[in-house]
Amino acid sequence: MERKKVDIGVVIPLEAELLEFLEIFEPRENFSTEEGFLQVVTPPGSALTIAVVQQSDMGRLEAMRATRLMLSRFDVNLLVCLGIAGRLSKDLELGSVCYSGVIFDISDNARVGDRGDAVALDISPTYYQTPSSITTVIGYVRTQTALKEQYSEWREQQRRVAAEIISQSFEEGEAPPLRPLSPSTHVGTIVCGAVSRSSNYNALLRSGDRRVLAIETESGGVFGEVENADIPVLTIRGISDNADAAKGELEATTRGCVRRIAARNAASFLRLQLDNPWFVSAVRQLGSAQQSLSLTGTSVPAEPLISKLAAEIEAQLRQLAPELRAQPKGYQLPIPRARERKRPRPFVADKPSTPVEVRELVCAHRLLLINVPRNYPDRCLAWTIAQDLLTAEIGERQVLPIVVDGKQIAPPSSGLSKVSGRDLFAVEQMGGHVGVVIVDEAPVGSRTRLRHLLKEIEGLQDTRFVLLARGDGEAALNAESASALKFVAYNLEDVSFYELALFLQRNFNLPSGEADVVALRLRDTFERFQLSAHPTYFAGIPSQLLSVLIDANRRAELIQLAVDGALSFVVATDTSDVALSRTTRARYLRQLAREIIIHGKTFRHIDLVEFTSSFFEKYDYDVDPISYIQSFIEHGILTFSSDTVAFALPYIQTYLLALELIASPSDAVAYFRSSVDYFDYATLDLYSELGPSEKVVEAITQEVESAVALLNAPSGPSRATYLAAPSSAGNLTRLTALQRRLEQAAKDIDENKDDRRHKQQLLDLNDAVKAATAQKAKETFESSNGGQDPEIANLSSCFRTWAKQTILLGSGAEHLPAELKRRLAQSTVQLGTLIIDKWVEIQKRVDFAAIKSQLISAIDSKSAESGDGQQKAEDIEQRKALVGNLVDTIEYMLLGAPLASILSTLCEQARGAVLVKSLDNVAFDDSFDELVLASWLADISPRRGRRRLIDALISSSAGEFMRQVLAAQYLSRAYWRHGNRDSKMIMLEAADVALRQTANPLDKGRMKRILEAAVASVPSE
Repeated sequence: MERKKVDIGVVIPLEAELLEFLEIFEPRENFSTEEGFLQVVTPPGSALTIAVVQQSDMGRLEAMRATRLMLSRFDVNLLVCLGIAGRLSKDLELGSVCYSGVIFDISDNARVGDRGDAVALDISPTYYQTPSSITTVIGYVRTQTALKEQYSEWREQQRRVAAEIISQSFEEGEAPPLRPLSPSTHVGTIVCGAVSRSSNYNALLRSGDRRVLAIETESGGVFGEVENADIPVLTIRGISDNADAAKGELEATTRGCVRRIAARNAASFLRLQLDNPWFVSAVRQLGSAQQSLSLTGTSVPAEPLISKLAAEIEAQLRQLAPELRAQPKGYQLPIPRARERKRPRPFVADKPSTPVEVRELVCAHRLLLINVPRNYPDRCLAWTIAQDLLTAEIGERQVLPIVVDGKQIAPPSSGLSKVSGRDLFAVEQMGGHVGVVIVDEAPVGSRTRLRHLLKEIEGLQDTRFVLLARGDGEAALNAESASALKFVAYNLEDVSFYELALFLQRNFNLPSGEADVVALRLRDTFERFQLSAHPTYFAGIPSQLLSVLIDANRRAELIQLAVDGALSFVVATDTSDVALSRTTRARYLRQLAREIIIHGKTFRHIDLVEFTSSFFEKYDYDVDPISYIQSFIEHGILTFSSDTVAFALPYIQTYLLALELIASPSDAVAYFRSSVDYFDYATLDLYSELGPSEKVVEAITQEVESAVALLNAPSGPSRATYLAAPSSAGNLTRLTALQRRLEQAAKDIDENKDDRRHKQQLLDLNDAVKAATAQKAKETFESSNGGQDPEIANLSSCFRTWAKQTILLGSGAEHLPAELKRRLAQSTVQLGTLIIDKWVEIQKRVDFAAIKSQLISAIDSKSAESGDGQQKAEDIEQRKALVGNLVDTIEYMLLGAPLASILSTLCEQARGAVLVKSLDNVAFDDSFDELVLASWLADISPRRGRRRLIDALISSSAGEFMRQVLAAQYLSRAYWRHGNRDSKMIMLEAADVALRQTANPLDKGRMKRILEAAVASVPSE
């Protein structure tokens, strides 16, 4: 049967929604069969033809069937899934209309399980996208001057319709529980999945995408049905409820009014688009190569400027980042943040500002300067920002992101319009748009070119500008006194944890909890190896590989991807007659790293030219050494500091040095000897993963044996200083707070609560504290003339040795034979507990009780001198209590740090599943050693190690303080480092067991029932 051609096919779920649709679109031709309702409903005078099909019932499966019925009879350019939805965003009101930029489909990839009396859900969504050429022109009704009046009239008309529907539903004299509203319209992400009354479920859905608007049950079926047929799909939904427990009550009290209003608004919004010439043109182009369409006497470009920009941005990204070519069209990269650059003020210690998303900064500032580090490896930054801005609106105006190559800016005639290929003054005159010009490589190093650029910027008053400057762009602007322009300066930061987790969840189909853990571990890797978490780095990682590498602790493979990416870009931009390969360039840099780092040589420019020439002569390369060296400098890999060459990107130096040490075991033994001043843990990490030599393993093992002898602590359970509780152990306030945190954690995991934004806030706060602490420590060290206590120096040396073996075991586990691996695991635990014991012993020399007594006495003395009398007695007691709690907190932190530090390092640095069998075959008579080993094992494999950890906790003679520290450690691991719900619950169970034998054990109430039910549901290995 030949199919009839129509422009739009509309899929509607239920009869009630169809009836409201037919109030707007009158049927013209009936194609209904016993399979379902199917009609053509093209309005009179419309340039587009429309057919509508009704599903036989709600849901994704019925949406797929209805779509198949539609496509069996009609050849369509665009499918529209139209109906009602529950809101997930506070930006929407009842009756508002939302339409899809993205569909977040969790129907097929949700994993459901029991959680006691509740239901557990873990989502791994599929993403679908409506073409930007459609979503952009739909928004023109809000942003284009020619259409704004019609849009306002539509909103007012729908308010009157809502008032009429309400009046029909309520008798005269009754007070309706709602008032008619003019509908607003929004573009963003719509979830397709089971609708729930749970607020925590809704929060979990919002965690999957920062632009989530609403939830419904059909769109994924329509998108999925035509995914391979290259038919674009658009979802339009009216908001009929709040997707909460009050949904049924809202239906009853409003007598179904909101559903009718929402369905009518969605249908009428589609009808409004038929008078939008840009929408009509875009839909017609989906099915033809037509270049323009004349409508109502107006010539409308078939392809709006925003679509041209989108295509240009996509093409540039794929050209500049070859890794993107393997990704599907529309692949969204993560965006870095930026931190405000504060000018230093004398005698004022300003707190570091919180990093902000670049998109927010563009919306907030007309003139924005972002300083990019000179060695920032990603040359796609400007285009990545532009891609993100394609869907942005500023004050109901569509953003037009235009990237300009700053290197081409030069007086007198090479200005912004010429370089961009667009008349920026004409763009300013386009109603409903705001141009955002992103000047890549802004010419801050040339006063003449910078002045020319600033003059042009001054002439474009309604255009926003983002200058990306490598180096000190702010200083250059300040020095340019001829300009009165006020740029707000920011420094580029890495991609945030939140953005990373969102990106991983979206592009790698990871459940939200697992995405959080992978993102955090990636963040740790970037920090350790000083690797900027730039956007295109991720494009080169196959979708199934990233979480595997992270879970298996294979950091070398992740770093190799970054090194290969940086060197590939150097090769791609090499225009010389003899373009040397990435492998050859890596070999050259390896040899350079060996000479600089291992042999301690320094290379001035002339020395480096000589070294490079010798390298070329060895292989008979006809290449200019100066140009060759310059290529590495231009791409930020090498730099000259004080006329001496150095690696500008530490992760490249670390990786290549590790390769050189693999090739030279004797050099490796010498390089990895302990040093008082410095030890290169990062290189040891990669070296161990790549395959350590027997000589290095033996050398580190001997160091561990010497460290054990050095500490020379007596054996037996009594040596654990934690068995004797410190004076602050009985602090009931802190213990109660810990118990509440544990109970709340169990509840949050039980309800699958989303806390990704809260985690980002905590990480930002932690970064600020670390920065301030590091600066204070540096100042203290520089001002101190005293030497270090020998006992503390010995302990530091032992800790360094322990850390080396932990890295060797964790990263090199796959290369080590069974017996050696077990021996290393055993000695690692033994030395670790000795370090804990000695560390606590040193910390306990501080007489906290005396400090507390002294401070409280000072309060009493000050009060007596002031003569305030009895009226201040209550305040004095409060101050004394506060001082006492503060001293207790400091004591708790100092004495708890050794155990927490050793366990955290073990569990994070040596956590590969390949270690589980070895750890399982290590046994200890010492209960403290056994407890540390069991904690380590259970953290790697909670199901495998659960029973051993519980037994170790029950049999341990650990005191109350040690149990508090352990409970806090397990709680922290559950919150930050375990994404799987069962693993989280096992860690919380361990915390519960740790606290049961304290003076104030946990209640055996709801949390215990949750934990018991959770553990019972965990399958055994």
